[in-house]
Amino acid sequence: MTRGTGAHILRRVNRKARQAERSRAPGFGPRAPLRVGDARGVVYGTLSPELREQVAGWIEAGEVPGAEPIKGRRVVRHGELLVKFVRRSRSAVPLRRSRVLRAAAAHERLAWVPVPAPLFALDLPRGAHYEGLIAMRFVDGRPLHELDGSGEAIDALGELIARLHDRGVHHGDLHAQNLLWDGRTWWLLDLDGVRSPLHLVLERRLEMRQWGKLLLTPTLAQGTIRRAFDRYASLRPALGDREAAWKRVQAYAAEMFYRRALRSDLPSPAQRGPGLPDRVDSGASR
Repeated sequence: MTRGTGAHILRRVNRKARQAERSRAPGFGPRAPLRVGDARGVVYGTLSPELREQVAGWIEAGEVPGAEPIKGRRVVRHGELLVKFVRRSRSAVPLRRSRVLRAAAAHERLAWVPVPAPLFALDLPRGAHYEGLIAMRFVDGRPLHELDGSGEAIDALGELIARLHDRGVHHGDLHAQNLLWDGRTWWLLDLDGVRSPLHLVLERRLEMRQWGKLLLTPTLAQGTIRRAFDRYASLRPALGDREAAWKRVQAYAAEMFYRRALRSDLPSPAQRGPGLPDRVDSGASR
């Protein structure tokens, strides 16, 4: 059995089985089917009649009236809940479970990270503006790009990503806004893109690409990400030479940087933050 094929797949199956045996984190109630009008999904615990009536109004209006906006009207805070409307995907795969239900399942599966405990997740009917709706506990914290880049938070970030990768979990959109520090621990957000690659080569590539995306955070100095990466590498000896791994991170950062430029999506020099051109040019090839 060659490396990256049968043996690696078996290792993944065993790993998934161990994850499934993990107990739910506090805040996860018993999962049950949920239906609100024509919307169907799951609920963790129970949904009060008052909240069910409110949710029906949110679905009809396509927004949560009076809520505090976090990302426009699509992601808002409603009391102790974070409510997120999931956009419809243009490349949706027929007969595949919706993104909102995949996200709810990921929240439950990754309760050890930690992640916000969901209250409910709903697939919306075809005529609705959005594909789905998910509500979870609101976590009060600061995203990575708002930190000063010093202290235990940065070391803890490297430890978190090492734990994720050791368990074969890869966030499809790991950037600064999806990492929240509450003063004691990191919270992982936006889980509909979580994936588990089966092939070892693809896994290593995804790991370095995720660090490359973090390296492009305009408000963070290169030294901050390097400190987190060094802590990460110290916990993952399988990476091999640390400097060679860091050069691969820089190369992936450069690749993403120039792709954005080709799409005319590159921020202006004033928006890039100090040192961004230096960090992507160093050790990277076009």
